[in-house]
Amino acid sequence: MVLQKIREVARKVESRTLEATQKREEGKLVQVATQVVERLGAALAALREGQLDQAKALLAEARELVAQLQETHEGVAALPFQVRVYQVALVSDPEVAKDLLARARQALDEGNVPLARILINRLRNEIVVDTDLIPLNVLVHTLDLAQSMLDRGNVAGAISALALLDTAIERVQTIIPRPLMEAFYLIEEIRKLDPKEDQAIILELIKLVRQKVELSQVLGYLRDEDVVKSLLEQIEKVEKAAQQEQEQDQQLADLQEALDAAREKEKAQ
Repeated sequence: MVLQKIREVARKVESRTLEATQKREEGKLVQVATQVVERLGAALAALREGQLDQAKALLAEARELVAQLQETHEGVAALPFQVRVYQVALVSDPEVAKDLLARARQALDEGNVPLARILINRLRNEIVVDTDLIPLNVLVHTLDLAQSMLDRGNVAGAISALALLDTAIERVQTIIPRPLMEAFYLIEEIRKLDPKEDQAIILELIKLVRQKVELSQVLGYLRDEDVVKSLLEQIEKVEKAAQQEQEQDQQLADLQEALDAAREKEKAQ
């Protein structure tokens, strides 16, 4: 019963970690910029199919949207319009991660760079966020050039102008430590449990939280030793309270806050 509950919580936390990241990153997108890029892409497809009237209508819609962007995002260099979120979880046990790291270092010492590279590439447990951005001035220039070409009857020129838009897209990749986020949501689940009735489950979940923090340190997601020490001390206090069936909600809330602060601090470095 205890093992089944722990597995259920672990699965829920894994799913929520990815979903929460997806929702947060999608919330950062400039939806009007997304609509402009979509219409310019549709206009390009229409021109290639010889549908000039449809292409002109799409360009007119894009122009109205660009005018909105010029008012609402004046001075913004590039606008995020598309995001892809995926996870790479190749190691989940801190002891396994330590072994991989030691073997990678040994391979480097022996000059075996290909083997070291293979081993280092396995030291990942993260969520990857790829965000596409488009400069506002590029949107304006592309739209003006394509429209100018069409006004002169130069369909091929308009197609070329729109096709070049892809080359101006900038991609920014952000790495989010998956174990730290999972630890955060594990604590959230622990706070829902009863200190007396669910003591065994709570203690096992606290062990998981500690494992996530230790894994984050081995993988280099947590590099500040003082922060790691503080987190582990807080986890120990929560564990002792749980062993005595004491209320831990405030301690858990403080630990949650500390985990979030640690993740933000590492991101800023």
